[in-house]
Amino acid sequence: MKHRMSRWADPLPGSGPPTPVTHIDLYPTPLPPPSPSLTREENLARVQSGFASLDEAELRVALLWLTGLTFDDLCVRAGMRDDLVRKVWSQMRRKLRDGVKGNA
Repeated sequence: MKHRMSRWADPLPGSGPPTPVTHIDLYPTPLPPPSPSLTREENLARVQSGFASLDEAELRVALLWLTGLTFDDLCVRAGMRDDLVRKVWSQMRRKLRDGVKGNA
């Protein structure tokens, strides 16, 4: 088979038109409809349920963080080691996220 020397040259003799490209639908099912938006009262209830699910250490870390302390200041004020604050922080975030999503 010969190679074409120029990109814009005429097609080689004996070659036909290019084969059509078939469309593949990667997402055959439509997306689910969006969930209805929540009212202010429902959102506040979810946030409250998230905060109610926190234990004492998680609540203390959340309140210190909400006051604007940096991580190092939070560790000093809470009187906890860095690794313990990170563990409490991740548990706190999970519980708050579950409460806001309505999984609590």
